Amino acid sequence: MRAAMSKARVERPLLRTFTTDPRLLDEQPEDAGWARLGDLHRDETRLDARSLALVRSKNLSRFANAPDELQRVVAALEQVMATDATRNEYVLRRQLHEWFLNGVVADDLAQLNEKVYAELFLTPSADKWLGLFPKDGYTAIENDGVRR
Repeated sequence: MRAAMSKARVERPLLRTFTTDPRLLDEQPEDAGWARLGDLHRDETRLDARSLALVRSKNLSRFANAPDELQRVVAALEQVMATDATRNEYVLRRQLHEWFLNGVVADDLAQLNEKVYAELFLTPSADKWLGLFPKDGYTAIENDGVRR
């Protein structure tokens, strides 16, 4: 959870139900630090009109009667994008470059992809819990992938 900040938003509420000390899952000072650094790059992650239209079109029923809901979801999405992009640039990119410099990864793209997702993004392909998201999350999937 500490390494994959965007996953942490999803995991914290779920993990609180399983832990004997939920305070361990409280936001940490470094979370706020990364969010502040992300704020410095917030303009780089603003959604344009076409992207906003896409968000709206994928969740018409969710936003039809609650116009403020769209703004709230977009603001949360842009904040996560800015924070993740900043953290990726300063932490994950460095790790990836170290792998290349030290010969840890081979020339096999599939192997590299699996390693990046498993060890950097902490979302291995075998993770059965992938797909959970917070209430203000955005998936780009019609009706957030829920079929009725």
